[in-house]
Amino acid sequence: MRIYYFNYNVGSGIEATGNVFKTWIESILEPSDVFFEQKVQDQPSNQVHELINFKPDVIICNEMYLKSIEQMFYYKSFFPETKTIILAQVWRMLQTISENSSDFEKIVNRLFVQTAKQTDCIFVLNVKPEWEKYKEGEIEAKILNRCHPVDDDIYKIKVSWWDRPNLFGYFGNIYPLKFSHDFVKKNKYVEMDLYGCRQFKAKEMSYPVFNRDIDSNKCLIYKGIVPQDQMSDVLNSYKFFVLPHAGQETFNVTLLQAIKCGTIPLVIRRGTWLHWAKDMHLAVGDEEKLIQKMVEIKTGFPDLTPYSETISKMAKEKYNYNKLKKEFQEILFTFQKKCDIIGS
Repeated sequence: MRIYYFNYNVGSGIEATGNVFKTWIESILEPSDVFFEQKVQDQPSNQVHELINFKPDVIICNEMYLKSIEQMFYYKSFFPETKTIILAQVWRMLQTISENSSDFEKIVNRLFVQTAKQTDCIFVLNVKPEWEKYKEGEIEAKILNRCHPVDDDIYKIKVSWWDRPNLFGYFGNIYPLKFSHDFVKKNKYVEMDLYGCRQFKAKEMSYPVFNRDIDSNKCLIYKGIVPQDQMSDVLNSYKFFVLPHAGQETFNVTLLQAIKCGTIPLVIRRGTWLHWAKDMHLAVGDEEKLIQKMVEIKTGFPDLTPYSETISKMAKEKYNYNKLKKEFQEILFTFQKKCDIIGS
């Protein structure tokens, strides 16, 4: 069985998740049977030519980016026996568009819908809410509502919550769409460490002001990007993961990593994306209430070790890494058997 795996190198959780699935594929197939395409989002691709030359039995597409989805759709239209899997990390890309959507957005949505209809399996990895049902029943039937893979053997409690030296930390992209600018301007009272990627070349006017305000705020201490092999240890050095999200978050992989490490999330109650972490986080109403809560915690707080251990256990039971790995590989084995039958 030959697999063509398209994995966009866009950084952050999408790339990290794509790389995990890549290792799962590599562990069961010979290198010569897998073609890995990994390019930045805006880079032109000759994927159709590569697909034709490689002649894959299975195509796996990490995330629903227009270029890869378009080429996968055309290839499967000509070779319908090809099995396809989509790793959908932003579920809303498949949802119904509004009346205000542009003609381009309508065309793109139609392409996504048609591709989803012809694909064999869709892993929705940002945990589609149970109340969200897609209007196309044939698509809904193909959806496996799952979660980003976070290895339970790596992300676990290593240091008891009460014994951790640091209080507040943030881990993730530090952009205006992800990290509340209002929080940046208002938090003049409590120190917290920031880890993650910053964007200094963005064309949007909000970025320079946002970055300037972070750099001038003595309470926000930027500590760089944590190497992936050190993330578990760093998370285990913090009591709280403070997440002042701005409403544009879809999942936040590091938040699940933190929960499995017993680092307690302290977040703003905004939007519905945190439904997957029900009973595994502490939430407040807005930026001012978040800062107020941080001040209260800094002044004095009880030992939350039992809660830390509870949320870690809940996350490992609900979003088990090995269970997802086994399920994904069993689907590939099923495809392989069908390929063997066709080949014979």
